[in-house]
Amino acid sequence: MSKRSLPYRLTTLIVGVASLILVLLLVYNYLTTSRIMEKRVKESISTISGSAISRIEDRLERIEVLGTNYAAFLISREFSNEEYIRILMEGLLEQDSLISSVSLQVESQQGRIRYNYIREGGSFQKGAGEELITWDGTINKGEWSDPYPDSLTKQWVISLSFPLLQVDPDRISQVGKLSLHVPMTWINDIVNRIRVYESGEVFLLRGDGLFLTHPDKARAGTWTLEDAAELSQSSSLMALLDSMAVKPEGYLAVESYFEGRIRGILTYRKIIKNDWYVVLLFKEGEYLAEFNRLTRQLSVIGITALALLSVLIFLVIRRLTRPILQITSLTEEMAAGAFDKIMPDLSEGKEAVSLSSSIRTLQSELQRYIARLETTVREKERIESDIRIASRIQADLIPSAFPDPDELRGLEIFGKVIPARWVSGDLFTFQRVDEDHLVFMIGDVTWKGVPASLFMAITRTLVLIESRHRRAPASILEEVNEHLCQDNTQAVFVTAIVGVIELSTGKLEYSNAGHLPPYIFGGKNGIRREEKAHGIPLGLFASTSYTSSTLQLAKGECFLCFSDGLPEAENEAGDFFGDERLEKVLQQFEGACPAAGIVVEQLIRSIDAFRGSREHSDDLTLLALSYHDPEL
Repeated sequence: MSKRSLPYRLTTLIVGVASLILVLLLVYNYLTTSRIMEKRVKESISTISGSAISRIEDRLERIEVLGTNYAAFLISREFSNEEYIRILMEGLLEQDSLISSVSLQVESQQGRIRYNYIREGGSFQKGAGEELITWDGTINKGEWSDPYPDSLTKQWVISLSFPLLQVDPDRISQVGKLSLHVPMTWINDIVNRIRVYESGEVFLLRGDGLFLTHPDKARAGTWTLEDAAELSQSSSLMALLDSMAVKPEGYLAVESYFEGRIRGILTYRKIIKNDWYVVLLFKEGEYLAEFNRLTRQLSVIGITALALLSVLIFLVIRRLTRPILQITSLTEEMAAGAFDKIMPDLSEGKEAVSLSSSIRTLQSELQRYIARLETTVREKERIESDIRIASRIQADLIPSAFPDPDELRGLEIFGKVIPARWVSGDLFTFQRVDEDHLVFMIGDVTWKGVPASLFMAITRTLVLIESRHRRAPASILEEVNEHLCQDNTQAVFVTAIVGVIELSTGKLEYSNAGHLPPYIFGGKNGIRREEKAHGIPLGLFASTSYTSSTLQLAKGECFLCFSDGLPEAENEAGDFFGDERLEKVLQQFEGACPAAGIVVEQLIRSIDAFRGSREHSDDLTLLALSYHDPEL
């Protein structure tokens, strides 16, 4: 299988997805089943231990009832007749086969006497008595002892003892003790019959950690939980004591208990009548052994099936994709430029035949499209060449050389146009009409690109021609407007300011045809803006009248005109440069005598810093006139 072939990639994708789904299903099944089995194991073990405890408690209950009845019967009895005592004890043993021996201890004139009757051999003995049990005042209440070795029966036994009472009219006193001795063997049998998996161990544990029963009988009654923890090097085993002190049954993990440092699971449940606990301990995960084996078998079967499936899928896909691969090879050659390559006839699959026909049609269309594209590219290159020439011509129309202030009696003029495209719809120009007067103009055509640049060139030419015959800016605008309105079918218009400055005095007359108001700044008079408009933009309506304003430029002041590309310059965040930032730049020249060129360059630098990486969205034009002392 080639790693680059389509059949290989499709096979890998399908088998990969199928493998992922299989793995997810196996993991989900394993985790879900493990949780269910763990819950069932807890329930099962609880049932097993509960059943054993019920059997133990039921039998102990029967012995308690029997002892209670006899203790009640013996209240205020005389115990001077030994034969009577023997018959009484023998009858008690006959009531329950589990009792191995009975002891009766009484106070007599000769002192404290103890009578023992042992079931095995029917032995009846008499001997010195022991201390009586501490009586708490409750009548016919028995008290179970912990397991201990019985010297009479040579067995480990537990004893149920009752006080023998003498009831007198004025008081109740203890005169003896009745004890029923039960061997531990029957409890051992019940506990040892519990089976918990192969590794399972079952104990009967006292509340303080003493083993009452143990699989190793030598350790019963002598070994403690601390001994087991030390031997197995499992300190977590001691947590059982804390858990037993809090709740009567529980389920906890025991680290490193079994051979090989294997973790164990421990459950316990209390025998209500005693401070005893049935404890079951087995290897963690042992209940999952069979399930794990089945899971491994399913995994092997699944992997084998996937391997066979991948081979089958590859063979089927290779057969189905053979026509597609042939078509792919052809399209790669077409992409390299071989559009005349012959499409092979495909007979396998209706879809492949249809695709083959579509490829032939595509070949034909591509050949025609490339021919048209080559023609379009040549035409585009010609247009771009024309636009570059137009851009150079327009650049020649806009002044790039400015007269020395000495030539203009102290007036410095400087301007700049930055087009948003190859050519601009903005313009400025100026010319000296006599020794003492200079005409200037700035304009902004509504459109952009080549149409705007053509309209700009016409406007510039008209202004320069009309300014030779007329001194009043308003008259110049009226005549230019009349010419622009003729045959203006596209309704193109231009905003403009035309001004005439008297070089010897600084007197400036200007007319504003819908253009942005100019600023006057520098010197000692601060920044001010000439807000007055004298008419509508040029080219809209014929026979429009325009007015003008006259102002006096003080020495050291600058007259600044600009297009809307300045306040509407945008940065990356979409904010505009605006009038506020413009005036902040102009404040730098307050009280000074700014040079026109410095003013224009400073404004351009401020706009470029504000825009950042944002391109110009509109043409930008600046024209500044700085009036200095003619004597300088």
